[in-house]
Amino acid sequence: MRSLPTADTAALAIIAVFTAARIVLAAVLGLGVDEAYTLSVAHDLDLSYYDHPPLQYWIAHFFMPLLGDGRAARLPFIGLFALSCWLLYRLTQLLFGAAAGVIAVLALNCSAFFSFAGGWVLPDGPLMPALLAAALALARHLFAPGAAPRFALIGWIAAGFWVGVAALSRDRARSARRVAPPLAVARSAAGCWHRDPGDPVEHPA
Repeated sequence: MRSLPTADTAALAIIAVFTAARIVLAAVLGLGVDEAYTLSVAHDLDLSYYDHPPLQYWIAHFFMPLLGDGRAARLPFIGLFALSCWLLYRLTQLLFGAAAGVIAVLALNCSAFFSFAGGWVLPDGPLMPALLAAALALARHLFAPGAAPRFALIGWIAAGFWVGVAALSRDRARSARRVAPPLAVARSAAGCWHRDPGDPVEHPA
């Protein structure tokens, strides 16, 4: 059985340790105002809600029969943040190398806000993995060594799908679609920015 690369193991270890810490925090910290509001509203399943797009409410609603509307309702959001950490690692690894990916994951988990809020019942739970998945789909198409042009359409469709999921989490996520066209134009004009993951960006003299 093939073992995982060292960087992958380190990233997974960081994610596992901080996920365990968030589960403990979720058990001892009471719900915040926004979390309590979300869970109270999520009792009713609707296509839209007053102040946010519906995805966070849908997640809370469908897990409610299993987890209830208390602190345990944070568990799906803790899982989503762990997924966000892994996607961040993969994205940074692709663009800047495995060591940078491990540092990115550690920095995200040590940040003041996400140390605590990484598992709160908030729109950021589904928003972050969706945007990171969209960015990873584009990065694989635009920057990955040996990316096949014949699969470009698949990358764009995947990115569009994940931006759509992000828009179901927060309205401002729709602005992410404005980033893709400039990236495509810049990538086409500049040729190959990265020959290999971790290679420095070449600047014209």
